[in-house]
Amino acid sequence: MHDQGIDLQKTEALWAAAHAVVQIGEHHIEWVQSGDCMIYALYRDQTGRTVTRDSVDDHDRQVIELWKEHHFSRTNGKLPEEVREKIRLNRRMANKPGGYSCINGDPALMDHLEW
Repeated sequence: MHDQGIDLQKTEALWAAAHAVVQIGEHHIEWVQSGDCMIYALYRDQTGRTVTRDSVDDHDRQVIELWKEHHFSRTNGKLPEEVREKIRLNRRMANKPGGYSCINGDPALMDHLEW
């Protein structure tokens, strides 16, 4: 990001990724997850369950509700400014209390992983 001229002080400008990793042992399962990467368990009897929580879901839902208020409009291919600002605010919540986990170079990620 530094080499590409990204302002590393602007959380909303950082490149972002999420991940999910599972290691299955003989008697246990270990996992770690960030953002909206979900892990599901499927049992031999074909029942299943969600193991992880989508930490981005509430933030996404707020943007979608706001965009609905604008009737899903776009002007010149751009979202309404109010929606764009909400997305910027959401991106500033990466690896913050009340926010969501995100791989973006911030060492605070380690405090926001689910495992």
